[in-house]
Amino acid sequence: MASTKTADKETTPARSESIDLNPIEGRAALAAWRMLFHLYGAKVDKWEIVPEGVIALGFSIFGNCDPHQVIKDISSRTRRLDLITTFPWMQGQAPAPYADASEITADTVQFYKGAVEEGSAKTPGYVKQAVASYKASNSLAKKRGPKAKAIRLDSLDNLDETVLQNVSTENLAMLQAAVERAMASKATETTAAAS
Repeated sequence: MASTKTADKETTPARSESIDLNPIEGRAALAAWRMLFHLYGAKVDKWEIVPEGVIALGFSIFGNCDPHQVIKDISSRTRRLDLITTFPWMQGQAPAPYADASEITADTVQFYKGAVEEGSAKTPGYVKQAVASYKASNSLAKKRGPKAKAIRLDSLDNLDETVLQNVSTENLAMLQAAVERAMASKATETTAAAS
């Protein structure tokens, strides 16, 4: 099936300009590669190891972010590189996707600490948008809000109607039927035991 230009535009996000990163910026990019790759769609044409660090030639990200700003924000601290982790990335292997939202949080705190305010773990607005987009597209977004109240069978004395206010009438009817079945079963057991 032939694809149209409109369909291609929708499935392939626009890219930023390609920039070359100096050894300090390249080292920062490689240290944060998992995050850059998954949150911003980062690509590098070629990595070069030099005594001062790592040069990244042709670095680009999704077009909705400024690559200069992303690199500036993550390269404020010198990072050590783990050869075992980063070497496959330099050879073109994709980093493992995030399995849990807490991994994303850990990376954004580590790499963006001090980017907004010195000593603060606040992240720039574009990071929040990229994280939200990644979580939504990879089913990692968690529903927020008050926790559902639990009905504890060992403390039914404290049960009042406010606990059941947000339960649908259909679910209340199922609960009532289950309680009635349990009551009937108990009554049968009591009658059988008495005879």
